[in-house]
Amino acid sequence: MSLPSLTGVLTVAFLVVPGFFSFLIVRNLVPSKRKKFSDYETTIFSLIYALPILATYFLISKTGGLDSLTSELFQVWNLALLFGLAVFYGVVPGIIAKIVIGGNQVVGECWDEFGKGLGDSADILVFTKDGREYKGWIKLYDCTEDRYELIIGDPEFILRDDKWKVLQEIKMGSEMLFTQKDILRISKLEPSNTNGKKSFPR
Repeated sequence: MSLPSLTGVLTVAFLVVPGFFSFLIVRNLVPSKRKKFSDYETTIFSLIYALPILATYFLISKTGGLDSLTSELFQVWNLALLFGLAVFYGVVPGIIAKIVIGGNQVVGECWDEFGKGLGDSADILVFTKDGREYKGWIKLYDCTEDRYELIIGDPEFILRDDKWKVLQEIKMGSEMLFTQKDILRISKLEPSNTNGKKSFPR
């Protein structure tokens, strides 16, 4: 079994790199809060993005196929065309996705940005997936690749009537732990909701 030639290896690399370049552009344009991708995911996405790039490249350059591509790829015009298409297939889908999603919305995991945006001691309301509502302040926030945890200080369980009026606020001890699977959404309490003061002692 013979080893692949250096030209063959470089050709394969040049076929994948434009897809990676397009993927990188889309990632930066689309307001996604997911920042990390595994090497496997990056490779798969790069190959997916490379397909329309190569199809368009073969159509425009009229290259005979992969056999002739090896000898023609490293010409300046062909390289410029290939990476020009990479920019096109990165910028256009990225801008379209950004417009469709909207500037105030995000896709993917947003726990990391949540922690940065509120910070320690921020007063919040936590709505759980089982229909409960709690009020407290951020005592601890942990966001790692395999663990998402939120601890609120001085938690209060909020009871409301059918018209959303607060009936009672029941103290639930000194702190309460929530994990990613518990939380439906979180709202920050603005000064108007706390009469300009901190809702809870620190």
